[in-house]
Amino acid sequence: MDKSKKLAKTKPATMLPGQKEFSQAQMLEFIHHDYETARRFYEKACKAGHPIAQYQYGLWFIDDKGERVKPDDVKARRLFEASAASDHGIAQVALAQMYENGRGGLKKDPSKALHWYKEAVKNPSSIARENIGKIYYKIAYMYMEGVGTMKDVNKALKWFKKAELDSSVSHRVQSLLETLAKINPGAPRQREADRRWSVMSDYVEKLPQDEKPKTFGAWVKVMKKCGYGVHEEHALKTDENTPCNFPEFLELCGGSFLTLDTYELQDVAEPKRKCGYCEKEEGDDVTLKLCSKCAQPYCSRTCQKSDWRAHKPVCTAVHENL
Repeated sequence: MDKSKKLAKTKPATMLPGQKEFSQAQMLEFIHHDYETARRFYEKACKAGHPIAQYQYGLWFIDDKGERVKPDDVKARRLFEASAASDHGIAQVALAQMYENGRGGLKKDPSKALHWYKEAVKNPSSIARENIGKIYYKIAYMYMEGVGTMKDVNKALKWFKKAELDSSVSHRVQSLLETLAKINPGAPRQREADRRWSVMSDYVEKLPQDEKPKTFGAWVKVMKKCGYGVHEEHALKTDENTPCNFPEFLELCGGSFLTLDTYELQDVAEPKRKCGYCEKEEGDDVTLKLCSKCAQPYCSRTCQKSDWRAHKPVCTAVHENL
């Protein structure tokens, strides 16, 4: 077979569904300024599932001037959600901002805003380069202040270092990096946070089966005993009799807790760490390594794999919320 025949049989590059309609809509919007006809092509492209069209058309509905269509935050949000579900980074940023500001028919939810900001930086190709650093800075600040998550100096430091590489925000990051670099896991504040969490885990583990917390209210009481309070906004909107396990409780609380000055178990010593599967205690002959996502200790890779089915729901919830 000669070269020309081989070329003839070559398949054309795959286009996204709705690409032709989207291209036509772009031309009508930006070259001909024929918004009415452009709207019809955008809607066809969106219906076909074209993520860039869904984002671009969504922008029409948050334009306060209303030059192309009547502003409609809810419709914009639905279009951003569809685009974000296809990993379109800039749409994920737009959705994060809606959760952050309570727009599009959504209640303010900083934990979901953080989730979508973190998803967005995994898909940076559609985000302007000068904005990537600003998103890193936003994520770092949320970890530093405990907005939508528990405070975590180490994670804040990691994200600030990413932001430092961007010249547009580096001047704001320098002094923060100098301060955060002095705070390490052995610092009193972090050590106290680790101790409380260990005491809480040990306390729940030792409770008789019929006394283990099974409702939102029961988990609130346990956390209070161990030095954690639930933010009022979450406590008020959730019935105390709502059934939930620990991962579900974390989600209901938005992954963020208050730190109490005095509490019932504050004088309890931190228990020795144990392997999450075989329960061997850490000691001279046992070295525990931590799960990279949630810091659950294990004495070996074998124990970690053996425990995965039971551990996965908690690991996922902690990783997403903390």
